[in-house]
Amino acid sequence: MLKRQKYNISRFILLFLIISFIFTVFSAFDNDSMFMSTIIESAEIEAKEFANNSINNAINKTINELNVSADNFYKKSNDFGNLSISADTILINLFCSELSNNINDKLSLQTENMIKVPVGSMFGIDIISNIGPDIGFSVIPISEAMVDYNTEFNSVGINQTNFKIWIDISTRVKIINPLQKKEILFQRKLMLVDIVTEGEVPGNYIQFYSDNY
Repeated sequence: MLKRQKYNISRFILLFLIISFIFTVFSAFDNDSMFMSTIIESAEIEAKEFANNSINNAINKTINELNVSADNFYKKSNDFGNLSISADTILINLFCSELSNNINDKLSLQTENMIKVPVGSMFGIDIISNIGPDIGFSVIPISEAMVDYNTEFNSVGINQTNFKIWIDISTRVKIINPLQKKEILFQRKLMLVDIVTEGEVPGNYIQFYSDNY
């Protein structure tokens, strides 16, 4: 009789542990749980790294295709001490258009890209963040890359002018698996020209803005 009672108690404890384990697993993967939020944050970091690498590859490809450097994106003259600097809008617009196409190509070629996040990362503890089986997320581009540019003049010292041309890049990707999905906006600033020249800031200058590509 005593053995049977111990057996029943053991069965009850085992059943309780199994139910507790199942409940813990389902709670961990609930969309609103702290554990799932941590996993999504880790997946978002991986997705942004994926997008950043794709953009880097597209930038290198565009530079090589057009065979350009920083000096090609602006024109400068100094007549009788009067500083004149202007952006080469035709070349910059071409660069933006080609870059947008190349980014879209790089992302679309990797529509089946999968990022993996270790289960250990859900606890937010560095020492175990890379432990355990991986949870897979697909990274899917959901919008075309938007590329435009800006210019800026600033006085940075006595008779010195800082002239900048930069490109703003933005695109959206989605991370998705059977339990969760999230859209991510990725934005990047690419400096084309950042120079300091001798001469006063021009009293009048044209600040160019491109159309989005």
